[in-house]
Amino acid sequence: MKILIADDEKMSRVTLRSMLSEIDLPFELVGEAADGESMIKKIKALEPSLVIVDIHMPKLNGLDAIKKTKDDYPDIQWIVLTGFSKFQYAKQSIDLGVYRYLLKPVNPEELRNALKELYTQYRKSFMNRNKQFENEAVGMFSGMKKPDQYYSQFANQSFTGWVLRFDSSLSDDLRIQKQQKYYGELTADIESRMDKNVNIAVFPLNDFELAVVTVFDSSFQNNVEQLKKACFLRSIELNSSSHFLITCIELPYYQKFSALKQEVKSLDNIFCIRILFDFCRKIALEDLKMYEKDKRLFEICSTLTTIQSCYISSDYLNYTKQASELKKLLKKDTILDKSKKANMAYFLKAAMDCEVTPLEPFSEWNLKIEQCGENMLAKNSTACNETNIIYQVKKYIDQNYMKEIGIAEISDALNITPNYLSSLFHRETGSTFTKYLTNTRMLKAKELLLIPNSKVKDVAINVGYYNTRYFTKLFKKYYKYYPSEFVDKFRKN
Repeated sequence: MKILIADDEKMSRVTLRSMLSEIDLPFELVGEAADGESMIKKIKALEPSLVIVDIHMPKLNGLDAIKKTKDDYPDIQWIVLTGFSKFQYAKQSIDLGVYRYLLKPVNPEELRNALKELYTQYRKSFMNRNKQFENEAVGMFSGMKKPDQYYSQFANQSFTGWVLRFDSSLSDDLRIQKQQKYYGELTADIESRMDKNVNIAVFPLNDFELAVVTVFDSSFQNNVEQLKKACFLRSIELNSSSHFLITCIELPYYQKFSALKQEVKSLDNIFCIRILFDFCRKIALEDLKMYEKDKRLFEICSTLTTIQSCYISSDYLNYTKQASELKKLLKKDTILDKSKKANMAYFLKAAMDCEVTPLEPFSEWNLKIEQCGENMLAKNSTACNETNIIYQVKKYIDQNYMKEIGIAEISDALNITPNYLSSLFHRETGSTFTKYLTNTRMLKAKELLLIPNSKVKDVAINVGYYNTRYFTKLFKKYYKYYPSEFVDKFRKN
């Protein structure tokens, strides 16, 4: 909260300055003026939140200066000082909407109480406004509100933001506790530093990501930069550990919310590259994008982070499939500088408790990643082992229905015979493996056909059928309509 003092008596200004320094509130004394005209100039230059102004000043008295300024700066609060307890002055002050009228010499306790009340009111007003922006931001990200329908109170609005990613091998309960602790510290830190020139929204994007979106007047970009430095690095450093990593991707500046939203959405495709960088620090988006064009390196990052996702969700079948893909990618020892390989090793240790070192060849990494998958399977094996096997198979089908998959490859990955898996699947689900796969594909085909301008040929390929005629006959058998008839019927209804 910025304060300007306007008083023609130097001693009065010195006394006020001393009083303000003893009040334990986040005020900043930005300037002083010795007359009414000078006060108006400094208000235009400094844009204070509060002006403490003496009535009797040369060139232009305090009340007249307030009249000339009030319309252009309606958010400024005023505390009027005078050495004369005239009713006329008090009435004029009330008519001008002055916050407080104090007699000179100023009583330190009266000034302290006035400032505490004013600060509480000041904070409440822009925190309410900030909460409104946070609700708007969540609505725009969720699609409930169009991004370009947002109109800020800032004349020259700009947007920026950060996306925070949590990677952890801790149990879900412990991970969530740490994320909630971090969220609480982050929001408290932001709130303590925020002012009326900046609105900040903090909200989750999914279970592992947090978005921080900021709107501000372009002329206050330095304020935003200082806030970023003060809050994010400190909180990231305090909360990261060997089993809980926080990565912060810093976005550039945008003139429209829609541009920022689009950039955040596109992060899903390149977030895997984070494992090449040092953890516990901010990464600029343009630095992340630098590696997007390195196809081999990008595939390694994507596969490693997918393996980690499968590990977290105990998805053994997809884990083994991705581990096989990684082995192909690393068949010839990929050349990586020591720091990148060290960062990847640190990620595997922290995110899935896989102990690898930068000095080991990738062949050793592959063996340890495979062993990590076996440990995961053993850990998840219980008395309900058969139920767990079927859960794994159904999950594999749901995620890979568009590919050529068969019961033989799945039974091989689970180290059981195809006949045993086939009979077990039928007993647990009441359906054969083939029927379950076909049903999954047909359900997905219905969804895809209802997307505007979708083509039957493309839908067939997207659900695993490269023969359009066969797909069409199969769809007719399932739903009593050909795909084109199904679309027409839905649109009529």
